[in-house]
Amino acid sequence: MIAHLVLFRFKSGPGQADERLREMAQAMDELPDAIPAIVGWQHGCNLTADDDAWDYGLFAQFRSRDDLQSYFEHPAHVALLERWYEVAELRFADFETPQCRSI
Repeated sequence: MIAHLVLFRFKSGPGQADERLREMAQAMDELPDAIPAIVGWQHGCNLTADDDAWDYGLFAQFRSRDDLQSYFEHPAHVALLERWYEVAELRFADFETPQCRSI
């Protein structure tokens, strides 16, 4: 499995972006329906009140690097990414993981 982790920091600060956040969260909810390569999808607001914490996070899973690449190139992802760049700074990491297991 390939994990895709993204952290978002709002340019205007989280308190000033509440309506925009709701719009972005709804768009994030819809993305897995548009992109079949996504096999795992979780996102949400940060719960930690720390100055170093980022405001929003995404954790996505893909079966292969090819699937991750198709996600990057998919028009729905490209359009959403453009919207995010308007309102937030982004950092991401992609890494291989073993199959999910319960602990």
